Amino acid sequence: MEELAGCALLVFPALEILAANGSLIHNDDTVLRIVDTTRHNRLNPDKKRTDMFTTGILAQNGAHKIALFYNSQRHSGENMERLLNKRHKNNGKVIQMCDALSHNIPETHDTIVCNCLSHDFRKFDELQAFYPEHCLPIMKWLSIPFKMDEELKQLGYDEQQRLIYHQKNSRPAMMEAKAYMENLLSSKQVEPNESLGKAINYMLKHWEKLTHFLQVPGAPIHNNDLERGLKIPIRGRNTWLFYKTEYGAMVGSVLPSIIYTCELAGINPFEYLVALQIYKDLCAILMS
Repeated sequence: MEELAGCALLVFPALEILAANGSLIHNDDTVLRIVDTTRHNRLNPDKKRTDMFTTGILAQNGAHKIALFYNSQRHSGENMERLLNKRHKNNGKVIQMCDALSHNIPETHDTIVCNCLSHDFRKFDELQAFYPEHCLPIMKWLSIPFKMDEELKQLGYDEQQRLIYHQKNSRPAMMEAKAYMENLLSSKQVEPNESLGKAINYMLKHWEKLTHFLQVPGAPIHNNDLERGLKIPIRGRNTWLFYKTEYGAMVGSVLPSIIYTCELAGINPFEYLVALQIYKDLCAILMS
């Protein structure tokens, strides 16, 4: 495992550069346990940062998808900051898909931030048993962009054609949903402090970022692809529960990054890792 980790660390920086210079980056966090870090936190009770995270990043660079995982005390926005430091200045702003938490945003890099429409759909789905007369119409309108996106996959449209298609077919439904939600609040049919009112206010507050797919070519409507990828480290966490050291946690993020990127590229991960060890000297020369 030590030898394999050394080989993997040769190519991981190249994946980071490809991801950093892509047109679209998804990012999100899940929790993590590192025994040495937990012990250090107990010995230093005044330490400000005690949380541990697995950050998942899924980038699109041309036809290629790159998956990166980071196990550390850095949250998603800090890992995005470090990644975008590797971005070429001539590439302009990257489209960033994440949820609305502030710690997902890099500190010094401007991005075109898109929020996940699936999150809001699920909120109304959770509440529809209690407010069916209000939630069902909203869910019906919000489902339209997802249906249009599925149709677009079949049509094979480029980013500009996709934008025009969404503007024609998804915008009317989204505007109806917005007007309906605003009317529910203004007419006092829904109180702003009840659960449905909070869900509506949340969506209206983040409306622009939730609807960038109607304004920006290539902007996604959801973060489901990355959330699916994050199930890989989550399954690992549920199996072995924790990492002992920060180095072990780092290795435990680099290897899944390469394995999942192989799967996304249609390459056999086992064969790739074997080849990586066979040609490690050549890799070292090429990556130097």
